[in-house]
Amino acid sequence: MVPSIAVFYVLALCQGSLYIIACILWLFSFFPIRWLANQSGFSSRWGARTVNLYYQCAYTEHMEIGVFSSGKTLNLVTFAMESLTSSSPEMQLVGVRVLDSFLEQKKSNEELISVITSSKEAVSTLIGMLDWTPRQDRSIRLFAARVTTKIAGNLSIAKVPGIVKSVSSLLDVKNQLPMQELLDSAPMQQSWTQTSSVSGGNASNQGADAQSVDGEGNNGWHHMICCYWRRIKERWSWSTLEEPTLTHQDSLPVLGMVILEKLARDLDNCAEIFKATNVISKAIGLISYANNRETINIVQLNALIYSSLDFMRRLAITGERIGVALWQELWNHPLLLNNLAGVLEDARSSPQLWEPAMDIIAKLSLDKEAGLEIGRIQLITGRLLHAFLVRGGLTNMHYDPSLRKVSGEALANPTLWGTANCLAILEEPGYQVIKDLKDMLSDDVHRCVAACLLSNLCAHCSVKLSHLDASENLSSALTIVMEHIMTAEGKQLQSLISLASEIGDLIREEFVGELESQTNSGAELVQKLICALNSNKIPKDEKGYS
Repeated sequence: MVPSIAVFYVLALCQGSLYIIACILWLFSFFPIRWLANQSGFSSRWGARTVNLYYQCAYTEHMEIGVFSSGKTLNLVTFAMESLTSSSPEMQLVGVRVLDSFLEQKKSNEELISVITSSKEAVSTLIGMLDWTPRQDRSIRLFAARVTTKIAGNLSIAKVPGIVKSVSSLLDVKNQLPMQELLDSAPMQQSWTQTSSVSGGNASNQGADAQSVDGEGNNGWHHMICCYWRRIKERWSWSTLEEPTLTHQDSLPVLGMVILEKLARDLDNCAEIFKATNVISKAIGLISYANNRETINIVQLNALIYSSLDFMRRLAITGERIGVALWQELWNHPLLLNNLAGVLEDARSSPQLWEPAMDIIAKLSLDKEAGLEIGRIQLITGRLLHAFLVRGGLTNMHYDPSLRKVSGEALANPTLWGTANCLAILEEPGYQVIKDLKDMLSDDVHRCVAACLLSNLCAHCSVKLSHLDASENLSSALTIVMEHIMTAEGKQLQSLISLASEIGDLIREEFVGELESQTNSGAELVQKLICALNSNKIPKDEKGYS
């Protein structure tokens, strides 16, 4: 009995000692928790709560499988993926925020995206969260949308049923709420606030105790230890960190449009979007300034309109058969051109919005019916002309070099379809179009677009140009064209040859004189034209037919 009792008391003493050591170590556990949170990019208040939950889950798992088990260790990514399917809103929010934080760090994103997209359960849960409308779930919905924007380029709509419907539910302007309000409504944020208030009370008590010790003690080392401890707490305190600041790019409608734009990069996904009801109509409706003028501020509005225009542009540049169907869908919408004109007209818009709007106009105007209709809207013509020629005119649009190329294409494409569109450009008040285009032929960057536009004007408006007495400017333009033909290649060479031919039809004598002046380099010019013909020769099939 005596040896047994001795062993018993030794074990009890060891157990108590280990418990005391564990309590002492727990006091310093804040530091490894904070370190892990910082290493993981959780640089805000929710990081402590997240790491604590992670430790709890890891502890539970180790207790089940054994502390020294060689089984797979629960990492933060696996913890986040498992948290998504939890029935607890707090755990679900932890899951989406951990994934969002890791994806924001831009480190090994492709590997993480592959892990997420390979889990059908995780993807289905994320997409399902986009439909959640209760107030208490808004924060989860926001971060689920942020995560979805980052993985959307790797998703197939056909393999994720309901994704278009869920994303479409985000496209309501009423979802444009103050971003911080979403964070404040988070269940985890509320629980953390309660925790921090308790710890704050403990900290104040500890500070009071430190002061009493300092007052009663006669040794200076007491004061030094207390001050050092306070400095450590201030440096490592979670109360000094704030929640991440969300921008207007993080509103639900904007995130929804970004998801759709990334999905539309795949042709098969474009086909599924085309089949969806009202998605394209919703996106076009969001471009309108008039409908949203009073509901949200201008910064939110510009972010929303840009994301919608970017999605429209993605659809407009889609190729193959589905691209043709999407063009028709866009073109048949009665509000599209009016909304695009509103973007170009409104004084509050910016070059960031004008560029995708002009790009959409340029792509749509390659269709004859659409090009003719665009040419009839004088407002669009005037804004495009100002952006390209950068001259006077009654407009709020300021000069921006990045707009010149896209505005030139948007001007040139409608002029392919007849006299009316060309006359609309020539008759725009405040411009000397022929002279300005002639001057732009000396610009290496914009020479090709200027040559195409001037060539179309010469082809369709010869009578109008004769009334405008444009022969002098055309003669000068011909000289510039002949100089650059010798060094031009590819599409630029084709546009210069076409322009030279059209000018030759209008001013034959000057054209003959210019050719005669090229006698010294006539052989080189002929050789250049022959090479251009050969490079554009239609290949023959095996039977010799072109």
